[in-house]
Amino acid sequence: MYKLYWVLIVVILIVACKNEQLDEVNTVNSTIELKIESNQGENIIHFYKDTIHSIGLPGSIATYTSKQDLPFIVLGKGLQLGEKYLCQYIGSIDISTNKKDRMFGIAIPLNKENMTINVKSYADLTQSQSMLKVWLKDYFTFAYSKEVIKEIKWQNEIGILRALNR
Repeated sequence: MYKLYWVLIVVILIVACKNEQLDEVNTVNSTIELKIESNQGENIIHFYKDTIHSIGLPGSIATYTSKQDLPFIVLGKGLQLGEKYLCQYIGSIDISTNKKDRMFGIAIPLNKENMTINVKSYADLTQSQSMLKVWLKDYFTFAYSKEVIKEIKWQNEIGILRALNR
């Protein structure tokens, strides 16, 4: 009889801990204020001091006040150079070459006037905007074609959160 109680208690604890962990993951605050540093269509040379081929970036480049060395690609319209916008980061694209590793955060402006895609998370980006991921990967493959690209990988919101807290 006591064994049954212990089994029941252990099952309840496991379920309770599992639910608590899921709630923590789902409550990541991914809102961030970003300053636009270069307009959509310009290239990214001044961030990593790179010499690259460029066909124009499909988003504006922005920085976060306390993490200037981590550029963000803001996928939006009507973003003014030098202005700050409240955005939601949804993931990152990490490029590893024979010369150096680079990380670019991916963010969406929260103001509906500046939104171009309806994406709220990395899962949305992957499921409903997969061609945008292909476009960004192709952009970086072309931009860094003078270097040997070892790997291009994507991370979700947690990857950016970790980079911001380093």
